[in-house]
Amino acid sequence: MDTEKLDLEFKLLNQDTFKEQCYVYTKAFGHENNDIENYWQKKHYNNPLGGSFIFGAYYKNKLVGINCFQPCVYESYSDIFNALQSCESGVLPEFQGKGIWGKLMRFAEEYIRTNTDCDVLIGFPNYRNSYPGFRKMTWETVFVLNNYLLVNNSQTFLQTIIPNKKGLQPIFSCVLNFQKGFVKCYKTKKLQVEPISNDMLIWNRNDKELTIKLSDECLSWKLDYKHLSCLGVKDKNNNLLATCIYGISKYKGQKIIYINRLEFSHNNNNFSEKAVVASLNNYLLKIYPDTAFIRSWVNPNDNRYNKLFKSLLFFKTKHPNPFIIKRMSDKKMNYGWNVSFLDLD
Repeated sequence: MDTEKLDLEFKLLNQDTFKEQCYVYTKAFGHENNDIENYWQKKHYNNPLGGSFIFGAYYKNKLVGINCFQPCVYESYSDIFNALQSCESGVLPEFQGKGIWGKLMRFAEEYIRTNTDCDVLIGFPNYRNSYPGFRKMTWETVFVLNNYLLVNNSQTFLQTIIPNKKGLQPIFSCVLNFQKGFVKCYKTKKLQVEPISNDMLIWNRNDKELTIKLSDECLSWKLDYKHLSCLGVKDKNNNLLATCIYGISKYKGQKIIYINRLEFSHNNNNFSEKAVVASLNNYLLKIYPDTAFIRSWVNPNDNRYNKLFKSLLFFKTKHPNPFIIKRMSDKKMNYGWNVSFLDLD
């Protein structure tokens, strides 16, 4: 089928097509999640900022593609920027490669520009798959986030990453085990890691950067649908030194830990940041011993966090994650961006 010959119709969807949306999502992304309807409801219709804008492509009255934009807000100084994050954009397998995604994206962008108060579209596309398509649609690359890993189970990790290079696996295994051992041996005995409530999280803000704005209600909603948990690192006097938001996911069938957001208190002068992060890593690997690796994103312009992760022998992968935007209004954005895994849809 040639996309030029397809009689396509594009629409803004609502909950009347809820089951069709879930069906296209599962087929387009290859997910067989029995709880998909609960996830879809929480994520796209229970957002305290309002439901997602979900656009659909129809062929002969059949929904064949979807493009979702999730509302979010960024702030700096007293300026507020209304944003929509592109997420879960896909086409049924039998209709892929026919230009439907591009046509649907153009329809969505025009609708948003004309009918909403959105200032900017944002996205974190897959570097290999959707990123080239966004670039063709003239989205702007703000920066490419560094992707750091700390391997826990070297055998499982290597069988997943380089399954066809068994001769190299013993060599890499020695290196990765040294990396893990270095972090485990780091002096963390005087630090205590424990679960904390949402209201204990540390939020450091730089007035020169745009940072996601989360009310208590929005934070609780995001932690719920993404199945995220919160940890705090304390000293022997019960002073809070750092907080961490993390989640558990799967990569090629293997369990992995995502460090979604890490913040330090200004009152941790007696402990190095390396000791604090090492204590977090050791705690997570102790309670999740079957984890393949711990993963975190770092802004390439953030020298502090890049040096920190490198000093603990996290290695930077060759598969970075782009952060992209497309302006929808003339509102000036004379700021940098501060984004993390927590911002990701």
